[in-house]
Amino acid sequence: YIPESHLSSLRKKWKQPDLHGTTSIPAEHSITAFQAKQTIAALERRKDQKFIITTSFHYPHAPMLPPVKYFEMFPVDEMPVPRSIGDKMENSPYKNTNGRQIYTEYLDANKVQFMTASYYALIQELDDWIGKIMAKLDELNLSDNTLVIFTSDHGEMLGAHGMREKNFFYEESARIPLIMRLPGKI
Repeated sequence: YIPESHLSSLRKKWKQPDLHGTTSIPAEHSITAFQAKQTIAALERRKDQKFIITTSFHYPHAPMLPPVKYFEMFPVDEMPVPRSIGDKMENSPYKNTNGRQIYTEYLDANKVQFMTASYYALIQELDDWIGKIMAKLDELNLSDNTLVIFTSDHGEMLGAHGMREKNFFYEESARIPLIMRLPGKI
């Protein structure tokens, strides 16, 4: 519990660039693992009944703290840096939005590479667990008659145009996956 009187100082102290790194929690106990295991357990409980299951994974949202084993898959110095990182945005309505002038970390190529590595690690962890959920559908002989829909709420700027997070109608923020699968139909 954090008293309300302390929250405002915490909000000022921490900003999204500070919330990247790794977690000391073992991968099998991460929040993504927990959510995926709950989904798998729900599939196992269905007892031949029709079902709808929604899994709303937390990651990749701040704090972006993947398990070490995933972070190590993405060497920081090999991460891409957006070509638009130094964009002055002279003709953009977003020039002064979302803390762009304050959070200059998103103009620093090395910091963006570090943030990108943690973001990619979270995506990889999510991909692995979605694979396990799909394997459970196969194991339970549900794959052929189960509609699976995968989508997301937003993208991530990761230094594109020197920006962070979402909230912009730029490709990096607005383009999201929409994958649907129903064998023989979709």
